[in-house]
Amino acid sequence: MAAAFELAGNKGQWAPITVYPTGTWLSLVALMPPLAVFLGTVSLSGVARRQLSYLLLSVGLLSACLGLVQVAQGPGSPLRFFDYTNPSEAVGFFANRNHFAALLYCLTVFASAWLIDAGLNGRKRLFEPAALLPLIAGFVVILILIAAQLVARSRAGLGLTMAALLFAWPLANFDLRRETGLQAGKVLVAAVALSLIFALQFAFLRILERFGADTLDDARWPFARNTFEAARAFMPFGSGMGTFVDVYGMFEPRENVFAAYANHAHNDILELALEAGLPGLFLMAAFGAWILWRCFDLWRRPTAMASATDILWERAALLVVVLLIAHAVVDYALRTTAIAVVFAFSCALLVRPFASVDTNEQAPDVHDDRIDRARFEQHYPEKIPASAGEAWGADIDWPDEWQPNPFQQKPRNK
Repeated sequence: MAAAFELAGNKGQWAPITVYPTGTWLSLVALMPPLAVFLGTVSLSGVARRQLSYLLLSVGLLSACLGLVQVAQGPGSPLRFFDYTNPSEAVGFFANRNHFAALLYCLTVFASAWLIDAGLNGRKRLFEPAALLPLIAGFVVILILIAAQLVARSRAGLGLTMAALLFAWPLANFDLRRETGLQAGKVLVAAVALSLIFALQFAFLRILERFGADTLDDARWPFARNTFEAARAFMPFGSGMGTFVDVYGMFEPRENVFAAYANHAHNDILELALEAGLPGLFLMAAFGAWILWRCFDLWRRPTAMASATDILWERAALLVVVLLIAHAVVDYALRTTAIAVVFAFSCALLVRPFASVDTNEQAPDVHDDRIDRARFEQHYPEKIPASAGEAWGADIDWPDEWQPNPFQQKPRNK
């Protein structure tokens, strides 16, 4: 590039660090949706966060059902919204089966958490409708998500879905109260088994075709090798965010050139190393350290004041983040706005709600024998009644206008 500037008569002229300033500004704009979701979710209480996760599950379930209909209607389905797509696989609202598969395994983790939470809350009232309906709903949702994943035929998606289900099992059998959640665990196993029985009848041979292909023929390997060479050349500051397409072609060997162009490296770590240089690598390392710390914090020494439900959802969010990071090594699902938003939402769940918005922990009645009075008095000293046998508010000097009957006022205690 320096030689090109010299040939043009601009030798020694200052230029931006990024080789394509417009692309860098556009990459900043592309971060606005996930950043907005992250900041909005962080400001919510634990209850509101779970309600938002139910909304995410609802939209994702609609996309999964759409994918199943697309496969049933075939390549000519009018429900395929993009021309350049995988014509014989389920893609949902996406243009790429791998990104659709990423959404599905993320939703599988959240649906498992929902199912486990319903099993823990309904343990003592197993045969009541209020306890059975969430379990049945969770069973159906997981069944649809796994079936859609099988017909999407994404190798990375299938592998990460198996990892998601494998790590969902410890969630179903671990509770802060040391009570097993086998009820939810059994429902989870039944949903997985039933989805495999039905979906494999229609997709088994197609899945074998995907895994039977030679992975060494995959274009991802030369993409990664060429991106690594480009990243070395642009160290330490990188070529600038959003410049991959403009830079990659300068380092692409002649034997790797084909009719299409490489829009991404299919490896977000290498692509960020190329575009962001050492600062990007440092930020990725810092983020990885934070994820490891949250993993230790959630699995080894969970916060005593946090409820079992909150910790369950936080662990599910941690699993989603880890799965998406693993997927980023072989694909660029995080480059799509929808998956970036899911990733930002999961990261926000790992940040504990602020004290001012945490309405999940309501002040309990300290006269109830089931409440740990010592812990309540430690964290809510201003709400302790004057005596254990006295109703709440009896020791407060209320205004006359607030008395139940202003004509029968009792003398105040001074």
